[in-house]
Amino acid sequence: MKKLNITIPKPCNEDWNTMTFTEKGTFCNSCTKEVFNFTHYSDEQLIKRFEKEGDLCGRFTTTQLNRDLVLQRKKSHNYLSYAFSGIFSLLLLNSSSSLAQEKPKTIQTDKKFTSIPLHNTRTTDSISVTGTILNETNMPLPGATVLIKGTTNGTSTDFDGIFSLDCKTGDILVVSYVGCRIS
Repeated sequence: MKKLNITIPKPCNEDWNTMTFTEKGTFCNSCTKEVFNFTHYSDEQLIKRFEKEGDLCGRFTTTQLNRDLVLQRKKSHNYLSYAFSGIFSLLLLNSSSSLAQEKPKTIQTDKKFTSIPLHNTRTTDSISVTGTILNETNMPLPGATVLIKGTTNGTSTDFDGIFSLDCKTGDILVVSYVGCRIS
């Protein structure tokens, strides 16, 4: 957010209507400077003009003086940014453990997948499994569901297709994504 505060410590006494008109404004004979008419400029136009040209002599309205002129970020109606924001918000709200309210609908594809057997290298029964879910072109699948087979314990992959889930030895992970089921 950019700000500009215009003040005139010593106003010129020359009458605007008696100044000589030029291509860009008027010429003040007492100051020997070119004077620009900013009375119809918006805050944004004023800020951009002063950023571009520096100190300028000009005619202003009283509402333009002695206050912060603020350049606000314009609101974009880019639907892709709305979609990304929504997905990102859902990922932030995602917890590492979730319970399904109803059995997910899956569509079986003609591709064959094998089960992922989990082998425990520790002496305890619980292990943490972390992995990345990729599609057939090795691109990450954000929002894929990873469940322990026969339970409602599971999680979803993040934006990079990464998940982490606490499992027991012998558990089988079932991965589902819109349009396919991988087990």
